[in-house]
Amino acid sequence: VKAQAASELAKLQAALQAAQIKLNPLKNVRTDFTQRTAAQKLVQETLEKLTPAEVKVDLAYEATGMLSSESTPETVQEAERAVSKASDQINVVLRWLLSKKATAAGIVREELGKLEERAKGSVV
Repeated sequence: VKAQAASELAKLQAALQAAQIKLNPLKNVRTDFTQRTAAQKLVQETLEKLTPAEVKVDLAYEATGMLSSESTPETVQEAERAVSKASDQINVVLRWLLSKKATAAGIVREELGKLEERAKGSVV
């Protein structure tokens, strides 16, 4: 009787272990989904801030590209103002991004890192 009970216990333990092996990957699905959803929301929010800043950077590059030795002082001042505005806005977005990244983890942090690189590429 004792041998039969030990045999059944071993079978049940093997079945339990097999079930746990199947279950372990599924335990993280909800957490991963929640993190991905949070990451998408934060990426969207970041893009809403970053895109206008990038447009201002493009305008600043255009303004400085039109400068020549024959440019008037007013044109030079306009270009300087455009560069200043673009730089200020990119810096605001970068500070915001860094503050969000400091509290983020996992997938969210990775996505914010990608956007941080993009923002740094726009620095005037």
